[in-house]
Amino acid sequence: MATAALSAVLIALTGCSSAQGGGAPADSSGGTTDAGAIAAAQEQVEKYSGIVDGFMPTDPLSDPSALSGKSVVDIPAVAQLPFFATSYEAVKAAFAEVGMKADICDGAANPATTSACLDQALNSGAAGVIMDAISPEIAQESFDKVVASGMPVVLGNIPTPAGSPDNVATVGPDTTLAVSLAADAVIVDSEGAANVVTVRFIDSPVTEEWHDNGALPAFADSCPGCKVTTVDIKTPDMASLPAKIAAKLLADPSVDYLLPSLAPAVVSTTQGATDAGREGMPLASTATTVSDLQQIAAEGGLFASVGWDVVRTSWYEADVVMRKILGQDVDATQYVSPVRVFTADNIGDLDVSQAGWDSSNWFGGAGYQDEFRALWK
Repeated sequence: MATAALSAVLIALTGCSSAQGGGAPADSSGGTTDAGAIAAAQEQVEKYSGIVDGFMPTDPLSDPSALSGKSVVDIPAVAQLPFFATSYEAVKAAFAEVGMKADICDGAANPATTSACLDQALNSGAAGVIMDAISPEIAQESFDKVVASGMPVVLGNIPTPAGSPDNVATVGPDTTLAVSLAADAVIVDSEGAANVVTVRFIDSPVTEEWHDNGALPAFADSCPGCKVTTVDIKTPDMASLPAKIAAKLLADPSVDYLLPSLAPAVVSTTQGATDAGREGMPLASTATTVSDLQQIAAEGGLFASVGWDVVRTSWYEADVVMRKILGQDVDATQYVSPVRVFTADNIGDLDVSQAGWDSSNWFGGAGYQDEFRALWK
């Protein structure tokens, strides 16, 4: 288990094993530790450990009464995961403020199912669609039909495809930054000498980019003394992840950190460590959920999780959809959910329950909801 506090870095840093050829993302390692680079990682962790104010629009809805009775189809990547279940309840509550209805259609991490959900939205007379953590290319034909209809489409946590018309927008956090911060937490905790196995989701180019543009550059820039090995996984194949993790740990007993990148892989990654006889291995991740904070509080292996306010993000999504339905100009690029690094150092006063998550108190409270209500009257 990690014992080094993220609030301190030793000045005297030990060396690390020399690089092993190739430098390929799947297995890369550097040379000696770099105190300056580690200090930069420490600065990033500290910067994002506090509460950061999020964006709020200032213009009211042009005609809120015109929204009453309309419906939106919310398509999460995997509805039963706590992250998406919480998101749906929040977006449903937000739309209810103006008399709208949000219907859920589980994408189930399946292209055919996602296509069917998009077809349902198009054929049911829905006024808008939210696709949460789903890359359009997995259901491209159905996605294109919805977009061509002029229906507003908000992509949660996924970049808007190049060349998209104005009815398509993205809302969510900078997930690449979040994954980078999780890597920074490992760098700081290991004092720049981690031998880490990372998990890269290869469901789509976007999920790969979160890892490759987030974790890998962080280790390359701030931890030349770290060795990085990557395990690839697709969400539907999560059951195979424990065996993959265990195999890496048994092949290299010097591995001392795990970086599952996204919260859905935390349980499987932890199980893999246990199966390899490495119960309690330190790990860091992103997309914080209740179980993540509870594990940090219990010192159960997970020592850092980088999260964003899922509830606020859902209200962001609702606001953008409403404005697009009404034909109002909206710059969705401003609707970026702030991220926060959670460790044992800053969760002591937090309510690490579902109620605490729902209340937005992990991120400063739900005052933004009253601000939205004022704009939606």
